Amino acid sequence: MENQTIQQTDQKNDAIKRMLSAGVQYGRLKRFTQTRMRRHLMSSNIKNMEIFNLDETNTGVEKVSEVIKKTIADNKKVLFVGTHAASIDAVKNMAVSLDQPYVNFKWIGGFLTNFETVKSRLKYFNDLKEKVESGQIAEYSTRDRVAAKKEYEKMAKSYEGVCQMSELPALIFLVNGAYKMHQTVIREARIKKIPIVGIAGSDNNPETFLAYIPANDRAPKSIAFIAQTLLERLGQNKSADSVQDRIVEITSSEE
Repeated sequence: MENQTIQQTDQKNDAIKRMLSAGVQYGRLKRFTQTRMRRHLMSSNIKNMEIFNLDETNTGVEKVSEVIKKTIADNKKVLFVGTHAASIDAVKNMAVSLDQPYVNFKWIGGFLTNFETVKSRLKYFNDLKEKVESGQIAEYSTRDRVAAKKEYEKMAKSYEGVCQMSELPALIFLVNGAYKMHQTVIREARIKKIPIVGIAGSDNNPETFLAYIPANDRAPKSIAFIAQTLLERLGQNKSADSVQDRIVEITSSEE
């Protein structure tokens, strides 16, 4: 029993070191802190930057992964959203790995609140995509071919990740709810009563989320680490050396 306890402690310490290495613990400067997020913080460092309690981060990972898992198990869609430069790659990777839609460029105004109209644009994009990828536009005049390809490339930035959507998502996964460009996402989700989960930095309003992971939501390395952790928790990349799987095992045994 003593050896097992020592081993679990070593594993937990190793997991914490990996998170520290990824910078998961960093919040924003203290002056930006959202009051309701203080319960997830330990202290501020010498640069007056907030530091997250990583036990709280682990708890958040567990809660968020369970919500996502249940939604997908019910054959419903989770829309992954992260248009901030730090999150675009991780958001796309998560969505593609889970066969879910994503938005990682510019949010399309009215995407949720005016979805029936948006669907007509999705149909137009899919038709254009088919023509470009099948080579049909080769039959066009040079001018029309260049115009069609240019329009496709422009639309693809916004529509590629959602082109297969035929109905509203049941859940939204959002990285950085405090980001100015995400306020429209949050407003539209509230109007349509679509719950939001995600990664929330120290300047986020926790009331935005049904469940959230208190962590650094502004650094690519931190976001990528959490994204990978969630994928492993959701059964993806099972062959990887999963730090978070070990955390979950430790937490479960301690409970």
